Amino acid sequence: MARWDDPDTVAFFASRPPDHRLVALVEAGGLPCGARVLDLGCAGGRNTVYLTGLDVEVVAVDAEPAMVAATRARVAPFVGPEEAARRVRVGRFDALDELEDEGFELVLALGVLQNATGDAEFTRGVRELARVLRPGGTALVAHFSPASRPPDRALARVAGAAHAYRGFFGEDPELPMVLHDAGELDAAFAAAGLTPVVPSDTVIAPASGEGSHRDARRRAAGGTRVTINAHYRKPPAR
Repeated sequence: MARWDDPDTVAFFASRPPDHRLVALVEAGGLPCGARVLDLGCAGGRNTVYLTGLDVEVVAVDAEPAMVAATRARVAPFVGPEEAARRVRVGRFDALDELEDEGFELVLALGVLQNATGDAEFTRGVRELARVLRPGGTALVAHFSPASRPPDRALARVAGAAHAYRGFFGEDPELPMVLHDAGELDAAFAAAGLTPVVPSDTVIAPASGEGSHRDARRRAAGGTRVTINAHYRKPPAR
């Protein structure tokens, strides 16, 4: 069974509180009533459920069917099972063909784009995010940095890749992830036409926050996780 299918892993992600930057944005009035929000990589639904309880419409996408099922079950009490199935979908962040151009005021990409298996897939994901974002809309992004230090192995750059590395946290150290520092991430989004609302922030934390109960042995061994927190805007229409 893949780690993301593990019931305890699904429950772990479902139990997490909504992202603090999203909550701050909402509480500051930065999300108008009736806004449409896209939650890319919704996992267990921590942000989707929070937003569904507000006067906004949320569409959530995740590549893992078990995560989608958990999020649908949590959203259904608010909107009903049929609407939950419409709003919460299985899909890849780099293939959003079912979603219209410029359809969302806010896109969340919190810890998902790094799961690209190579630079081309990451670039497609950023371009898709920019495509579905309305002019003047914003994107909240969290993305792991290659400055991270897993507790029991070293990161190794994939041969021939600019930003793909092996050896990150998780049960499959051979699975590549695409990692950027703050300047590289800003440049990638600038290439898609998005610019920072505020300077992108680098946060260093113990590795203990990442993964499920299966990672307990690795967490005890130490290590650091470096995350880039970014907030980008698409220029308003002229």
